Amino acid sequence: MRKLAMALLLSATLPAFASVESDLKSGSSAADIIAAATINCEGASCADQAVADLIAAGVSLEVVIAAAIDSGLSQAQAVATVTTAAVSAGQTVAAVMSAAQDAGVSDAVVVQGVAAAGTDTATLQAAATANNIAAVDVIAGQTAATPAAAAPASEPVVVIAETTPEALP
Repeated sequence: MRKLAMALLLSATLPAFASVESDLKSGSSAADIIAAATINCEGASCADQAVADLIAAGVSLEVVIAAAIDSGLSQAQAVATVTTAAVSAGQTVAAVMSAAQDAGVSDAVVVQGVAAAGTDTATLQAAATANNIAAVDVIAGQTAATPAAAAPASEPVVVIAETTPEALP
């Protein structure tokens, strides 16, 4: 069963990687590749795969982040998507943060994207320190990445009126 799952995974990803590599060689930009991957696709998984393929093809993180933004992702979404793909490919969170800064993303948004990718607090703070990101930007980014707590659902209040057949004096 494992072999079947691995074969399916490889058959799905290898042609995409080969296509990205050939698209790059033929002169397509990274932004064009991401846009083409997402044009006929619903959901973020297509952009995620295109970003992962670009990183696997050796495109720099800075170029991939800029391309993701140019393709329509918000800066925070672009950083989050690249963080996930880069870490999966063996790169560091600090490298992603540095590339995002070089791509012109503000420090607070860099932290927001890295936090949204699920990076643990200790790793995030160490990477922020390595990239000279101020504590105030770390706090702002983490706060922006944390979804607002949902208001607790209230139970409907049921009032039971008790009447007695007693006559009033």
